[in-house]
Amino acid sequence: MRSFNTIGSVISIFLIYFLFLFSVSASETSELPSQKQIKRACEFVASAEKNTIEDYFLRRGHIDINNDGTAEQILRGLTGTAGGDFFDFIDESGHAISINMVDYEWKSYVTYGQGILPFDGLVYQVHFSDESLKYPQYLTYITPSNQQHILCEFSNTVTEYVSHPSEERSFCWSLLSNSPLQSVGNEFLSSHLEGAVPYPNTLIQVDGTFLSSPNTRIRSETFTTGNKVDVDFNNDGTIDTLVELEFISGAGRGCYVSYFDVLNENQDGFDVSEKHDLLMRIQDIDLEERFPGRCRGNKMQWFRIDELNYLEDKFQGDAPRNKNTEINTIRYLQDGIVHKTCTFGFAINTTVKAE
Repeated sequence: MRSFNTIGSVISIFLIYFLFLFSVSASETSELPSQKQIKRACEFVASAEKNTIEDYFLRRGHIDINNDGTAEQILRGLTGTAGGDFFDFIDESGHAISINMVDYEWKSYVTYGQGILPFDGLVYQVHFSDESLKYPQYLTYITPSNQQHILCEFSNTVTEYVSHPSEERSFCWSLLSNSPLQSVGNEFLSSHLEGAVPYPNTLIQVDGTFLSSPNTRIRSETFTTGNKVDVDFNNDGTIDTLVELEFISGAGRGCYVSYFDVLNENQDGFDVSEKHDLLMRIQDIDLEERFPGRCRGNKMQWFRIDELNYLEDKFQGDAPRNKNTEINTIRYLQDGIVHKTCTFGFAINTTVKAE
């Protein structure tokens, strides 16, 4: 009889526990906006103009951030070396409210931009890739019990167009119309354009030197990739051997810069003449700076059209991920002058991800 009583007690405890969990879950669900409200808020963020969406956000003052009927003071939070938009919210007693992220962590998305959005009588937060507020990633809502839930996620489709300054706009549009220009790394898709010839990077064959193997450190935080390209980069009739290098730093949000340096005539070290300076100029590289170029995660590639050799400097992957990686330029060097042939701009179309 005692064993049955014990079993019954255990079952009762489990039932009470599960009923408690169910009641907590039901309570949290009841604190969330309705599906109709969520849909309206998500669609509003997706359809908002990129250059005006910030006008709808609050970044200072007081706001009822947890939708409990009492306003909290907005303060900029500590961001560390990576920077970004982060906020603390101070209650009436002068203490920061403790917010619990439900079923996700910041590192799940790694966002640096944030907007506090009052909408339809409720308060939401929009989280962006960076502070430019052009690439929304997800929308959250904080309940009166300080539970922060993700309500929806966003997809961003990027379309390129010819922007200013572009010296040869018709040529640039022909590149876009004949090639999607969505290559990764060393594959330049405008080789599909009649007359365009890409220069493939090949493994360096310089025996007995530091250049013959990948990942060799040659400067501060700068490494060889093991690739080279033979090209008349300044269009003076002389073929030079360029070595592909990568600057990699873990400072702040991290920094990656891809660029080329030119070998000397003996191919046993780098050239230190004006030729080196010209190559750095066309790539916007300054080796005297802490970071030699803009930390944009770029990739460079050389190609030839109509006897001119061009340099493509472009984002990696299928599309830019944030404002900083919006880069796609085409230049050429002649008679010591850098010609900015093409500069491409980026239009972002945001949609709500289907669940």
